[in-house]
Amino acid sequence: MDKMIEGKSYTFKINKKTKIDNENFIILEDPFNKKHLIPLRHYKNYNFENIKEINCYVDKINCKGQVFIEPDHPFYKRESFYKFAYLKKETRITKQGKKINFIFVLDKYNRECTILPNNNFQKSDKYNPKFIKCKVERVKKGKLYLQNLDFTNI
Repeated sequence: MDKMIEGKSYTFKINKKTKIDNENFIILEDPFNKKHLIPLRHYKNYNFENIKEINCYVDKINCKGQVFIEPDHPFYKRESFYKFAYLKKETRITKQGKKINFIFVLDKYNRECTILPNNNFQKSDKYNPKFIKCKVERVKKGKLYLQNLDFTNI
């Protein structure tokens, strides 16, 4: 078999950095010797300079056969559980006028991540934890997509 499968991880060789239209990229080579261009702006904390290989998850293969890969995060792993520092709550209004409540947490690199509250208490001013347990559902372009696992209701 000489093609990648969606939902699987593979080891990629890190070939070199390049610049295209003033943007920095890294060229990865998959196990089948095909090259993939990854924009470095999404992966500031990945430290590609000090490694020769990296595991990448095949996130999607579209109908044209284009492969979308996601390098493994240097700290967080998909489907794993972590505590994130609580930052703030915010209500935003969609273009359709619907109010949506968000909770903001910080990852290890002080990047903001959003989660949804699990109940009305988490929407209230009384909810102010130090940390919130979350599950990393996926990582896309270096951004964490988290599920709130705190069900505090008092």
